[in-house]
Parts: sequence; C-alpha cells; structure tokens
Amino acid sequence: MLPEDIQQYIDKGIKLIGVYSNGAVIARGKEEIEKAYTNDAEEVEALMHGNGDKHGNAKGTRISCFRFVPADYEYIVIDIDRHEGKEDGLENFYTWLKKQGLSRSSLPMYLRNIDENNQCYVRTKRGGYHLYFKCPNAKNIKFENNPADSVECLVTKPVTIGGSCMNGQKYRLFGRLENAHALPKILLEILRKKEPKTKPMTKQSVPSSLQKSRQSATYATPMKREERDRLKKEMKKEIRRYLELKGMEITRQSMMLCPFHDDHNPSAHVYEETVYCFTCNKSFDIYEVSMKLNSCDFKTAVDDVRQTLGYW
Repeated sequence: MLPEDIQQYIDKGIKLIGVYSNGAVIARGKEEIEKAYTNDAEEVEALMHGNGDKHGNAKGTRISCFRFVPADYEYIVIDIDRHEGKEDGLENFYTWLKKQGLSRSSLPMYLRNIDENNQCYVRTKRGGYHLYFKCPNAKNIKFENNPADSVECLVTKPVTIGGSCMNGQKYRLFGRLENAHALPKILLEILRKKEPKTKPMTKQSVPSSLQKSRQSATYATPMKREERDRLKKEMKKEIRRYLELKGMEITRQSMMLCPFHDDHNPSAHVYEETVYCFTCNKSFDIYEVSMKLNSCDFKTAVDDVRQTLGYW
C-alpha cells in the first residue's frame, strides 16, 4: 500500500518518475526517461519494494523518492529553500515581493502565513517550501523572472513530491492537491516580465481588477463601490476558468457533468457567463455556482470566486 501523500498524486493521474538517493532519475536517455514516468500504483509500489518498474529500471534498489512535472498537470511550484547556513529563501521571497510593491501585510493569508493558511504545499527535507499553485496552460507560459536567491519558479522542471524520502529526510505534503490556490494574476504578470519592477505599484498603476479589496485583514485598501461592482462583472465572464479550477472537466463542446445532481452523462452547457443544466432546467452564474458548491451566502461566494481566480 502506498503512503497517503504519494497516493494523492496517483489518484490525480499524475505520472511520477523514481529517483535514486544520489538525485539521479532511474532511467537514462530522453525516450527512456519519458517511458519511466508512471501513474500505476502497483508499479510505484514495486519500485518502493526494490522490484523495479515494468521496464526493469531500478530492480534491486528500493526507491523512496519520486518527482513529477508541474506544468503537465496545470500546476506551477514555487520552490523556497531554507538551507542552514545559507540565505533564508522565505525572507528573500517577501523582500522580492516588497520590491514589486507588494508588502507582506497586503498579501492573501495563504502567502502571509503559509503553515496555517495555505491549502497545498510540501515541506522539504531541509525545512523549505514547495508552494503549489493552479495555473491553466502553464506549459505554454514563459516565465522570465525567477523571484530571488534561494527561490525558484518550477514549471517544466521535475519537482520532488510529498511523501518522498531522500537520505532519511522526508518531504511532507500538507493539504490536498485539488485545493491548491490559483496563481494570483498579479504574481503571474510579475513572473512573466523580463525585467523585475523597481518602482512600487500604486493604486493608480494597478489594473482595477487586481487592486486590493476589503476582505477582512487580508486586503489593506477598501475598494470604491463602482470598482467593486466592475470587478464582480469581470469575474462573471470567467465562469469556465472557475469551474476548471474547481476540478470540473469541460469538453470541447463546452459540456460538463452537472455538480448539482447525480449526473453520468454531461448535461450542463458552459456559456460565456453562465452554466445551464438541461436536467435541472436552470441556469447558474458564477456566484450561484459558488453558493451551491460551498453552501454559502453571496458575500462569501464573491470572496471564494475572487480567491479561486487569483484576484486580490
């Protein structure tokens, strides 16, 4: 039986590759390495017991460390190192954000206080963090700007998964993969820029849809009512992305399984601003979907939509 953390990756259909204790993957050559990736639970278990994979890789060696490619599953991972005797990557990360005009107090709680509020991250063997973010179409996005020393944005580079053990030190997964936060749009924009910003962003220089709102202590500057209404309107048009970030599969014909009844054949059609279920005979906008999914009121639904989509 696989460790619970590793099982999460398998349950999501994520293909893993085994890694020897010296850090080398279990196969050699591009084609052989591609073949060595697997999401077969029995094959992973066989590797862990020293029986090798179906290609004969690692036979006779117990494999306890595995990696995956984040972009293949629409994730990006921000790797924050905290090696003893070296610069603290977490402090470097906050310092870097501050240079972009984003003070720690203005960040969402899941970035301000990772251990208490982040929904999906891995604590590395030396006390660092792998922060998981959902990022649709990640493999086609070119990230130009690595945040800081001891901090790296991992997209197509393989990442050690939670549940791995390297030289007796464990990587622990906290939270669940499906609950990873969406990569905030403002952070995505910064990471894509060739040159980091040097001037702090003011309220006037940030697009209205990304300005800080008034959600409890997380948002420092209140929005004007007209700005808040404009943001709500903008987010309504992102219902498709919201549904996908919530883990729902939408076909090329824009059909999906309705989450509000026992649906086995896609009976809901996703339009520009609504989803219509032919079985329920009802149309839902993005906020109505959130209210039903989360059993919450409208105000809480707005906050859920904003955080899911990565609007601050």
